[in-house]
Amino acid sequence: MPASSRRVMFAAALLAAAGCKSDTLLNVAAGSQAISAHVGQEIAITLGNVGPGTYASPPEMSSAVLTYIGVDVVPPFTPAGPTQRFRFTAAMPGRAIVVFRRSLNDQTLAVVQDTVDVR
Repeated sequence: MPASSRRVMFAAALLAAAGCKSDTLLNVAAGSQAISAHVGQEIAITLGNVGPGTYASPPEMSSAVLTYIGVDVVPPFTPAGPTQRFRFTAAMPGRAIVVFRRSLNDQTLAVVQDTVDVR
């Protein structure tokens, strides 16, 4: 293989590796904490429930720094209540406060707030 072709392949591999860095999934358990992410990174915030009630979807977000993707019920599946995973994409640099409200029959049972800093 000619040296010029090897250089092009090497450069393409470096660009692909650099692009993948921002696309890695960041998994965190919610709990009123600060979360750091890179632009383009997917963030999954997991909340457990005890007893009846679920966290509202979509959660409240203070800015457009994050783009809401969706929520899923994920294992472990227990009689205590569903475990919910909320997914976001870090859209632009800045800070967003994400507020999760757990409710049952229009009554708020719990509030969890996380701060996400995107760089």
